[in-house]
Amino acid sequence: MKGTKKIVAFAVITGLIVAPYGGLTSQLAKTPFGSIIAHAATQSEDVTNLSPILTNTTKVTGKATPGRNVYVLSQIFTEGWSVADANGNFEITIGRQDVGKALNIVTSFLNSGVARTVELEKPTANPVLDGAWRITGNAYKGSNITVTVGGLEIGRTTAYLNYTGDWRMDIVDPSKLTVGSVLQVKSQVGARVTTSDYTIGMSNPIPNTVTMDTTRVSGKGVAGATVRVSVAGREIGTGQVDSNGNLGATIPKQAVGTKLLLTQTKNGQTNAPVEVTVKNKLDSVTDISFITTDSTSLTGKGIPRTTVQVKAGTNVIGTAQVNDAGSFMVTIPKQVVNTKLAITQTQGTDTSDAVEANVVELYAGTPTLEEFYYSSTSSNFIKGTVPIGTTWVRLMVNGKFIDDFWRGDKRTVTPFSIDVSNVPELRETGATFTVTGIDRYYRYSEVTTGVVESALTPVVYPYRAGQAYIRGTVGPEAASISVYTRAGVLIRNGQINNDRTFSIYVSGASDLQLAGNKVMVRATTADGKVSSSTELTVLP
Repeated sequence: MKGTKKIVAFAVITGLIVAPYGGLTSQLAKTPFGSIIAHAATQSEDVTNLSPILTNTTKVTGKATPGRNVYVLSQIFTEGWSVADANGNFEITIGRQDVGKALNIVTSFLNSGVARTVELEKPTANPVLDGAWRITGNAYKGSNITVTVGGLEIGRTTAYLNYTGDWRMDIVDPSKLTVGSVLQVKSQVGARVTTSDYTIGMSNPIPNTVTMDTTRVSGKGVAGATVRVSVAGREIGTGQVDSNGNLGATIPKQAVGTKLLLTQTKNGQTNAPVEVTVKNKLDSVTDISFITTDSTSLTGKGIPRTTVQVKAGTNVIGTAQVNDAGSFMVTIPKQVVNTKLAITQTQGTDTSDAVEANVVELYAGTPTLEEFYYSSTSSNFIKGTVPIGTTWVRLMVNGKFIDDFWRGDKRTVTPFSIDVSNVPELRETGATFTVTGIDRYYRYSEVTTGVVESALTPVVYPYRAGQAYIRGTVGPEAASISVYTRAGVLIRNGQINNDRTFSIYVSGASDLQLAGNKVMVRATTADGKVSSSTELTVLP
């Protein structure tokens, strides 16, 4: 009969499934309480005005009979539920769903509900400006992204496989991103495709410094754009950006502290106003490099696109342009020590105050080192020489910083001596250490490396057959020196001098008369400790 509904079979079951019966169509779902309900479908639908469900949807809205529970189901699982208010409106919070997933929105009276398939969300792109070198946005996780401008493809990428679906694309040719052009982002998963269109916006102009003497605002902008300069809502000048991106707008001189607003317009797009405060004069250059008697250039930081000038007295010895990154390098002839250079930057008719730089001596050279033996019975000093102008001597042992030893600003190459008796790392034979000179301007010399030598093992000078003495040096702990056959038989004892050199008288010793013979030289401490052997080959 018209208006008659089928009988509804309803049961709450825990741990088992109720099969369809009585000729009714049944479906299963978890209740909000964790049990499973089996319900037979009726023929009416009381859920209407249902919002689209996309892969990024987290709120499902619609209308139902006031007071009824409304569920979003996927197979037997409840993705979310809510109660329709007095006006029949409901809002259900759900988690993000996978594309293509089948959902059913039903009420507590167990009607047939409304079936929905989760569709692909539209991709998004963060604001894109002309000349951008990278575009970023969001899309469904793992979707294939294609970007076109004016219908021409400029790149492809893939959205990250995480819940955010972030994507990014580096642009090979940023010049294709022109103001006012339509940029389309396409997202594709299998046969499902969605697109989003964006208009490429206007980037901000980059104005140069404006001073109280400026009559023309300059800087960088978008080629072909119209430039407008205003003060307190009143336009005071207009101009154009040329094909090279150089902007210019003539204005009357303004008082120090006046705030100018600068915009550029092209193809219906206008940037947010850029504020420029009028200064008394151009800022001075900064970060000037050391200039030595050997320098043929100097570097520093300045205002982009200004002209840097270097003077020695009244003579201009070099000029250069500050690049867009604010750096410059000026080529100059070599100057004598203590020459004072004046460095300025100029923009139009505006010139900064000069920065003075003094030409200093070249600091260069390599420290020298004497052999170092660590003695457990006396003081220990690392000795050598450092270049002219060395103020500190830096010591490092096995790569570890030990100290910077002050020695004053010496104007000659002079010896140095560092007491290292309290440096335990230098007590091990074979440990490496480095010495570096540092001048008063914190410039560094070359690095010299030393090795802790054995305090006993002798260093033997070359010996030729028939010579009267074997000579060499030995560490401070050695008390005696001797030469032996290779079999270990003593040949002669020698003498150790105060400067740690030694000599062994071997005239007439048969083992030392024939070229090619080999003997061994050893040192011994006062308490009987014997060094390693140093092999000596008799030369012809």
